[in-house]
Amino acid sequence: MCAFFSSGCSLIVGGLTPEGEPFATRAWGLRFPDGAGSDRVRIVLGAAELDRLAVAAGGGGELAATGANVLSLHSVQLKGEVDSIEAVTEEDLEQHRRFCDLFFADVERIDGTERWLMDRLVPEDLVVVVLRVRRLFDQTPGPRAGRPLAAGPA
Repeated sequence: MCAFFSSGCSLIVGGLTPEGEPFATRAWGLRFPDGAGSDRVRIVLGAAELDRLAVAAGGGGELAATGANVLSLHSVQLKGEVDSIEAVTEEDLEQHRRFCDLFFADVERIDGTERWLMDRLVPEDLVVVVLRVRRLFDQTPGPRAGRPLAAGPA
């Protein structure tokens, strides 16, 4: 999972608004800070989008993050509880830049959208949601979509 989510796959985070309505937004990087086998992930989001999600700064709330490989459509979803909301670290920013480079290169390869156009989508203010992963699902389009993946190391 570490390699997959670090590969520049498209990242979408979903949860509920404070009013209980579904809400999804793009994530701008995801990393397992404790390496393989960890259940903790750091997800980079636009700070303005965070207000739309019913998560507490000190933890609380559930989120789902889905990564989809732009070229193959192989997709994995992880679900868990929010541990905390934190400022981005230098390691988060490094992963964020690598994510954008890989993701945007794949999008440009597939549909020809030039990098400068995609760069305009990236929020200036970023924040990190620390999530404890509790469940994993195969979300690759096809008859096995939604199938739980065996719990185990990332």
